[in-house]
Amino acid sequence: MKNDLPTVIDTGVVVSAVLLPRSVPRQAFDLAAARGRLLVSDETIAELDDVLRRPKSDKYVSEARRLEFLAALLHEVELIDVVDVVADCRDPKDNKFLELALSGGASHIEDVAVRQAVRRRRLAFRGLVAILMGCGGLNHKRNA
Repeated sequence: MKNDLPTVIDTGVVVSAVLLPRSVPRQAFDLAAARGRLLVSDETIAELDDVLRRPKSDKYVSEARRLEFLAALLHEVELIDVVDVVADCRDPKDNKFLELALSGGASHIEDVAVRQAVRRRRLAFRGLVAILMGCGGLNHKRNA
């Protein structure tokens, strides 16, 4: 049953879902897609496109199939104009996912950019339920 759970999924989860169809990331991706709206930004889509085109993934799934997945995904997601600025992740490249979540009013975020399934802690930030592995304390400012 589909409902309105706006969700942000990190590039690592999406790529794992594409490359490993029976994996936990694939299950998480499928569940999020079935139960809510997947939110993306221009920046997160650009990163996903770049990663899916890398030749090292050819041994798992052909580039053509990876790009078919991306094309299908683009028809199902909601593109968000990011207006929030966050600078709290240990890896600054991960800030874009928190910014997207806040700007899109996400209720859930799945982020495995730093280390998958190593350290998990649930954080509440303006109603955002998050499983974060690479971000520290959440200081946030609205870019208006």
